[in-house]
Amino acid sequence: MKLFHLCAIAFAALLDVAMGTTIVVGLSLPFHRPVGLVDIALGAFLALLPDIDVVYMLLRKGRMYGSHHMWLTHRPVVLIPLATAAGWFLGGAFWATAAFIAVFWHYVHDTPEICGSGIAWFWPFTDWWWSPRRGLIAPYITDSSHDRFLQNWLGPSRVAEAEVYIAAFLLALSLSLIFDPLAGIVLGLLPILGATIVWVLYHVYGVRAR
Repeated sequence: MKLFHLCAIAFAALLDVAMGTTIVVGLSLPFHRPVGLVDIALGAFLALLPDIDVVYMLLRKGRMYGSHHMWLTHRPVVLIPLATAAGWFLGGAFWATAAFIAVFWHYVHDTPEICGSGIAWFWPFTDWWWSPRRGLIAPYITDSSHDRFLQNWLGPSRVAEAEVYIAAFLLALSLSLIFDPLAGIVLGLLPILGATIVWVLYHVYGVRAR
């Protein structure tokens, strides 16, 4: 089951990876800056940066626990300025802009009604999460969401399917602009192929093992 859990985490991160790649490739046009594999890898890293807390959880206990959205890494007022400043000092205006957009996107992605569970947009004034439809909502923290997380991403839910397909499209588009179109399309289709295989295996073996 641990392998399926890691696959679910990877699927949850896939759209952020694709958006980080797309942001860097898109910014290369107005900045007239060529980009390569290292650049798109950095873009993916920036879009995933707030989830560094998940890596800590996995190293510490081998699983996610509680709500990592309550950690400082998921406070926009903390990480957006830090990432933007680091981007400016290390890479100038291009990477400052990429860092700002990529990290900001991650928090938008984590916002209710968009795809996430919640983000405290107005911290430190309040640690309640903010929803575009419901306004401020009380954070909910639970250690019993493992099955729900697996079912959402490996079931899969319609949101999970949509995220994988959108991520595949963005990766195909971005990589087509860096490599040739055929290579970009083939590489972009790999997430769909991989997700389909994992979804089938989960229904055959994972559900039975629960």
